[in-house]
Amino acid sequence: MQPLLFGGELSQPAADELLKTVEGDQPERLRIAGERVEVQREGQGTRRFSLKRAPELAALAASLRALLGGDRSLLERHFAIELAPAGAGWTLDLRPTDARVARKVRGMRLHGVAAEWRCFDLDLAEDERSRMWLGPWAASARAAGDEPGRDALCGTAAE
Repeated sequence: MQPLLFGGELSQPAADELLKTVEGDQPERLRIAGERVEVQREGQGTRRFSLKRAPELAALAASLRALLGGDRSLLERHFAIELAPAGAGWTLDLRPTDARVARKVRGMRLHGVAAEWRCFDLDLAEDERSRMWLGPWAASARAAGDEPGRDALCGTAAE
């Protein structure tokens, strides 16, 4: 089965805010501000809810806020952390320490080479996995002809 590929942007306009826009056939805008979430999908209006209703989204938000803010203590509050060499680069594995979150999120993995982040994996329960290519690697992933070519862009022995 071929993976679905989407383009978009992930940004942090403020310390407590994350914004994800998805372009393409199924455009979407996701905004997390504090503990509130807004999701806008074409033709569906806007849904609003608390992060408490979506532990997997709360884990993703906490990890991204901590990583982008360089806040190791926040990361350690929510995750067991393991940094390891992998191929030509490194991986940073994050495993949720909260049992409720762990029922939905198996873990997250950041792939990089030197000081450069390249890919971010989210592994959910029931074998669901997504990968985001970061920065210039996102355009390269869209142009890659196959999944092994896209995986190689992570710079690690990506699984």
